Amino acid sequence: MPIIFANYIDPTWDISGYTLQSSYDLTGIEIRPSGFSWNDDGTKAYIIGLDTDRAHQFSLSTPYDFVTGSVTYDGIGESLDVSEETINPTGGAISSNGLFYYVSSAAGGRTIFKYELTVPWDISTGVWDNTDFDIDAAMLAAGASGELLAPSDVTFSQNGDKMFISNGGNGDDGVYQFSCSPNWVINTATYDGVRVQTIGDITGVKFSTNGKQMFITNDNTNKVSQYNLGTAWRINTAVLQASEFGVTTESFPYGIASNVDGTAFYICGFITATIQKYA
Repeated sequence: MPIIFANYIDPTWDISGYTLQSSYDLTGIEIRPSGFSWNDDGTKAYIIGLDTDRAHQFSLSTPYDFVTGSVTYDGIGESLDVSEETINPTGGAISSNGLFYYVSSAAGGRTIFKYELTVPWDISTGVWDNTDFDIDAAMLAAGASGELLAPSDVTFSQNGDKMFISNGGNGDDGVYQFSCSPNWVINTATYDGVRVQTIGDITGVKFSTNGKQMFITNDNTNKVSQYNLGTAWRINTAVLQASEFGVTTESFPYGIASNVDGTAFYICGFITATIQKYA
């Protein structure tokens, strides 16, 4: 019998036509959510906000389905207090191995803070490791000072060799790419000189699981936009697509996450204190 070799084709997500499906009320937990991320199997969600200056942990009975009936708040005792480092956490990201949590901040200097988790995926065990990423210094060293002045979110490539920071409000709006060597180590990260320029205030950035699509939230247009990348995790190959969807019941969408296959997206409602599901 002849051996047949099939070419693997990366799945491509397409977000056009997504509409609001449900809304999860965060009142009493966090009224100004600004960042959203998952653990490795979608059974935990981490939401950071500017009201409590905490990263809150939630458990899901149905993986990646952040909707009423599936979500349980793990309680204030299972959250991570970041107020000693920043009173303005604009976004959060957890490493793919569950060992590190990163917080973007625009207060008291433009900085990314790194926390080490003594128990993987348990955000309450996070401790600031006394290292951070000074955005201003990195941009100045690259001859790009004055560009990234309002960091609104942070995310990483799957292996942690690339860090991406969105900027909106001051400086030049867009998504900026940095290299981490060793992987996941941010205090020595360097600016790659690569930026995806956008129009309007970018409030969140996330990638598809294979790094071939990038999605951003924009609080000027109240839309989620899609970029396709020719090379995974390299935004210099990003091309804006016509695919997009409107965030219809939130005037300030701030932070974004998707499920594992891109069939659902979750938006942090900064004004409405909600997590909104679009699919």
